[in-house]
Amino acid sequence: MKKIYSILICLLILSSCKKEEQKNPSNNHPVNTYSLVLNMNHFFGNDPLQLNAAPYINAHNDTLTVSVFRYYLSNFYLQKSDNSWKKMPDQYVLLDQSDPDSKIFSLDAVPEGSYKALRFMLGVDSLRNVSGAQNGALDPANNMFWDWNSGYIFIKLEGLSNQSPVGNYLYHLGGFSGNNNIIKYMDIPFGQTLNVNASASAQLFLHADVAEIFKNPSPIDLSLIHHVTGGNDMKTLANNYMDMFVLDSIKN
Repeated sequence: MKKIYSILICLLILSSCKKEEQKNPSNNHPVNTYSLVLNMNHFFGNDPLQLNAAPYINAHNDTLTVSVFRYYLSNFYLQKSDNSWKKMPDQYVLLDQSDPDSKIFSLDAVPEGSYKALRFMLGVDSLRNVSGAQNGALDPANNMFWDWNSGYIFIKLEGLSNQSPVGNYLYHLGGFSGNNNIIKYMDIPFGQTLNVNASASAQLFLHADVAEIFKNPSPIDLSLIHHVTGGNDMKTLANNYMDMFVLDSIKN
């Protein structure tokens, strides 16, 4: 009887070990991950963007200054050399022209490998828009949130213009559903290989051109489109900023 009992105990131990090996196979090595640093610079056409400085001229020949320029980037992806896209862990970044530190940030947990393009959303996805009070970049205290029902402002651009009948312009753009859905993804091809590994200090240098918001495909007349928080004018501005971001250079 003791012998049978001992055999049963051994079988149970072996069965338990076998199950543990299936959960954690010895040949399943973890993938090394690293950080990718993104550096964003803001321009108006060929000129570095400066707040409350000398007027810029838009595509409609209107003069304007910029006093506020802030926007969210989120839902980052990297395109691998085999053309597949790797989604990065959830990260929401608030960039603000008045805060130089906000324009340098890292994508963490990037798997080791070679990449050929970056994709991101300008704005905040629908899930986070309806998730209630949040912290960090999505804290309503950042003044990029309308109220608990309407959600986040994706991009905020304000300034003065003599062509505006009220002397200024204000674009608070955001929305994730129905007629106010302006969620858009931007793809930034690298034109070369970005290597992320232990021996490479990978960095991307990008720039955002505010002039594009007033430019293509619909030149903005500030005498007509000066205060926008929704509707068709918001969609027009959102279509214009689709080509606002470009790659300057890569550092491997």
